[in-house]
Amino acid sequence: MNKKRAPLTSRHSAFGFVTCVLLVVAFLTVTPISSAADAAPSTLCHGYVACSSGTFTTHGYPAHFETPYWRMYAGNNCTNYVAYVESTTYGVTTPPNLLGNAGQWPTTATLDGALVNQTPTVGSVAEWNPGSPGIPFPGHVAIVEQVGPTRVTS
Repeated sequence: MNKKRAPLTSRHSAFGFVTCVLLVVAFLTVTPISSAADAAPSTLCHGYVACSSGTFTTHGYPAHFETPYWRMYAGNNCTNYVAYVESTTYGVTTPPNLLGNAGQWPTTATLDGALVNQTPTVGSVAEWNPGSPGIPFPGHVAIVEQVGPTRVTS
């Protein structure tokens, strides 16, 4: 049986590839930075209301955040949000192994046969390791909503 898998885009460095516009969990702020040497960044959206208007969407997560997806903890957290979007929007089946905390996803997703690389595609998962600029333990994951010439941090 061929199971659909979303690629996981691992983000370990501050520089690199053409990156993406992401929709992150409601309590995080999305800040675009076009290069490491740029002037002050600006906020694209913050919170469910702002991040579900214009070109942004929550995929209906506010009505479903109390349900656990892919065996993640229910609630306002990035892993459950990503699991929700991957399963409901992109039709990705629940991985055989528990993916764990966000920073563990690249390793455990690889064990499940998911493509893990640094090439963002719409519908893939972006991952930040704990300790990356602005990312505390246990790391962070988000859905790639758009790919373009802007680097996004959260």
